[in-house]
Amino acid sequence: MALIDRVRDVYFDRARERWKQKGFDADITDILEDYRAETNKKIKRDKVNVLSTFLISLYDYDHDSMQLDITKLIVLSPSSEFPAKDKRKLLQILWSTIQMLYADDWSEVLNEVNRLGEWARANPEEFPVK
Repeated sequence: MALIDRVRDVYFDRARERWKQKGFDADITDILEDYRAETNKKIKRDKVNVLSTFLISLYDYDHDSMQLDITKLIVLSPSSEFPAKDKRKLLQILWSTIQMLYADDWSEVLNEVNRLGEWARANPEEFPVK
């Protein structure tokens, strides 16, 4: 957490320095855009890390089988509907990945699932709840 705060502090330090030089009304839009761009890169990297950790866990580090199965999915383009029992199996595998990545604090994941559920219930025409 300290490293994340320090990275963010670089942008705050730049803004503080500009305000010292040009006054508090100085434009810091470029600094905010740099901060936003860096944050978006981090979010993208985190998504890739979560996805690759999940896939590696799913295939028990059998990279060759995983590559073969991904190639089949790309070529065959199967239906995205799964029976409920398969969804539960997949969730069990995903949950073990979540446990590794979130170190026993799953509130972030559960809050996001809850938020999506509330949104879906409030907007049934856009996202029908089954």
